[in-house]
Amino acid sequence: MNSPDVVHVWSHCHNCGLSPIIGPCFRCEICPQGPDIDLCTTCYEGYRDGWVVHPDEAIAAPKPGTHRFRR
Repeated sequence: MNSPDVVHVWSHCHNCGLSPIIGPCFRCEICPQGPDIDLCTTCYEGYRDGWVVHPDEAIAAPKPGTHRFRR
């Protein structure tokens, strides 16, 4: 399921709003289950590089930088 053509119909990117996520989808393993825990590839790379904030301020979760994502 690593094909860039995979469409994650029920997922949207909490940063840019891409819906559905097409290609790899990155889900935070630390945040509580909910609609705001997925990132698209571009935003995940932004999180790694420090220009995307996760978690969003609306999410009550551990402090930024302590989050782990799985593809």
